[in-house]
Amino acid sequence: MAATQTATTTDQRIAGKVRDEMARQGLTQEALGSLLTWPQRRVSRRLTGEVAFSVVELGQVAEALGVPVTQFLPEAGVTA
Repeated sequence: MAATQTATTTDQRIAGKVRDEMARQGLTQEALGSLLTWPQRRVSRRLTGEVAFSVVELGQVAEALGVPVTQFLPEAGVTA
């Protein structure tokens, strides 16, 4: 059970970092979706943690926002 909780926490942290960068840039979910050519619902489900970002999706988000993908990854050694 702890592994599931850790995975969920990691997914939530990643989504939170994406939301933080969107806020910093003044982007809405709709605006990010437009940059990615994703429906707003797809963006929303990932930003709320309902669905985890895949590695490919996270790379696409980083590219669309003009930041390194590592910005969204948890720091080494950080767990729940």
